[in-house]
Amino acid sequence: MLRKMVTMRRFLHVKGDVMCTLLLLFLFCLLLYARQIVLSSSWDKPVWKLQIYGSTSSSRTLLGTSGTKAPSRPSEPHLPLCQPESKSKPSQVKSKGKVKSKEKSKSRRKNAQTSKSAAKPAATMPPFDFESYMRDKDNRNFKLLIDQPEKCRIREAGGEESITAPYMLIAVKSTAADFDKRQVVRRTWGKEGQFHNGRSIRTVFLLGVPRNYSELPLWDRLLTYESQTFHDILLWDFHDTFFNLTLKETHFLGWINSSCPDVKFVFKGDADVYVNVENILEMLRGQKPDKDLFVGDIIVHAQPIRRRTSKYFVPEFVYGGSLYPNYAGGGGFVMSGHTAQRLSSACQQVELFPIDDVFLGMCLQVIGVKPSRHQGFRTFGIPRPSAAPHLQTFNPCFYKELMVVHSLSVPQIWLMFRLLHDPHLSCHNSTRVASEPFRGRDAPAGASAEGTSLRFVFKGDADVYVNVENILEMLRGQKPDKDLFVGDIIVHAQPIRRRTSKYFVPEFVYGGSLYPNYAGGGGFVMSGHTAQRLSSACQQVELFPIDDVFLGMCLQVIGVKPSRHQGFRTFGIPRPSAAPHLQTFNPCFYKELMVVHSLSVPQIWLMFRLLHDPHLSCHNSTRVASEPFRWRDEPAGTPEEETDYDGKRVFTAH
Repeated sequence: MLRKMVTMRRFLHVKGDVMCTLLLLFLFCLLLYARQIVLSSSWDKPVWKLQIYGSTSSSRTLLGTSGTKAPSRPSEPHLPLCQPESKSKPSQVKSKGKVKSKEKSKSRRKNAQTSKSAAKPAATMPPFDFESYMRDKDNRNFKLLIDQPEKCRIREAGGEESITAPYMLIAVKSTAADFDKRQVVRRTWGKEGQFHNGRSIRTVFLLGVPRNYSELPLWDRLLTYESQTFHDILLWDFHDTFFNLTLKETHFLGWINSSCPDVKFVFKGDADVYVNVENILEMLRGQKPDKDLFVGDIIVHAQPIRRRTSKYFVPEFVYGGSLYPNYAGGGGFVMSGHTAQRLSSACQQVELFPIDDVFLGMCLQVIGVKPSRHQGFRTFGIPRPSAAPHLQTFNPCFYKELMVVHSLSVPQIWLMFRLLHDPHLSCHNSTRVASEPFRGRDAPAGASAEGTSLRFVFKGDADVYVNVENILEMLRGQKPDKDLFVGDIIVHAQPIRRRTSKYFVPEFVYGGSLYPNYAGGGGFVMSGHTAQRLSSACQQVELFPIDDVFLGMCLQVIGVKPSRHQGFRTFGIPRPSAAPHLQTFNPCFYKELMVVHSLSVPQIWLMFRLLHDPHLSCHNSTRVASEPFRWRDEPAGTPEEETDYDGKRVFTAH
């Protein structure tokens, strides 16, 4: 009996231990479940906020950000401000102060540490905030910062009273940084003028305020200079983002209604398309501008994309339908002036939609206009023609039959324009091949390579700004029949043995411990005499994979010591330590230099305009120096050697 009682007690102890263990395990799981609910609840979810520095008070809150007001962007005195529209808030331009949050500073430091190897790390954008978009979408009236009120007033030879509207207005969607795309459009298919049949063409570019000012310093000055030079910039005070293209659509239609009501036809497209304007004008022959017309690459039965990772993702609470209305691909389409005016009114009634192409299809549906599809509009590019596999995708004979082709680069647009306007172009299975596909400019009579005497040579990269006036001033008094080689000289440079480097050179290619002195390839100047001597010397030197170093080897062979000049900045410009108040992109700093490397296309064009602005005033003086260049003295004893060339200080290598 006693044994049974002991056994029963042991059993109860074991059972109690098991029950306690199970109870503790249940409580632990319950705690984990409660913690998971708290972390995933909406009130504890971190909200993504993107702060935009430098916005005006009337700027639209960037879609996908919080509604907090951003600091004002710096103003420029040359930026023309237009009268605000009836529903727009007046814009007050503020000072140049910048506010930086602690979170953004920490984020920048963190990004800089984790991506030092990348020159320009790509930003990872969070998902689009549709809830914020739905709250702010009724804010649809924004101020026109740069206008072209005379764009559609063409004065004919009859006199001041004879004013007509253009036959076709070309409107191109662009961004502030896409200066090179605007330039190629201006010089090719978007060139303004009058065709042989008297039909006039005018062009405008549609822009908003850039959301990242650091990508393009002085962007407002760039657009102001462009407007003064080309008279084709329309700039509105909303952020230029993908989901704000709908705002660009509505504001452009409103501009047509107010500033260009008598235009007969309108072409609207992207900046990366090639447009065969002659074919479009031929298609419009016989069309009536006072009737409805809308032609393009029409997409039918398109379904909303519900995949969150897609650029075109639209949730059901934004658009609940199963199909979009028929719409034209935004790469390019043509409409009559009558249709444009009707769309201007209809788009004020339709709720804004984040995809501009679909939004315009909704407006067409409201006014009862069915868009017409034309085979010549290829807004999704060109696949290889299956019916003609021998034709290349970039064959001009294939483009000759089209009207709009999307997704071309800047050189491709320029080249296709030249190919299609080549008088020797022969298509339709012609056996004759152009004997001379391109003819350069004729040389002056009597000129030849042997009969000319080359004095000086500048050689550089395409991404440099060159102050030619300063170089010519430096060369004043120099003798072209003497040795001269001036640039940004690199001395005591060691071969890089790290295999991951762009400039890696193994020892079996170059066994020395130091390279000879050489000039940075961004830009240098040499005399004609030195160039001829280098031509002979480089035939004797073994080829080397780094061209700058190779030229230094050739200079070593002919016994010419390259001279270093402070005005050659082939490695870019850090903030000047002697003048910390000057910005890196300040024209008063560039005014003293000769060559600056690593500039973008819009930066080169803008710096040229800034330096040649008659109102430019430096050194706190109201008078601009009449001399194009004046040398700045270096601190005494800075260079180890210095050579005086006719009173101009040219510093040799340290």
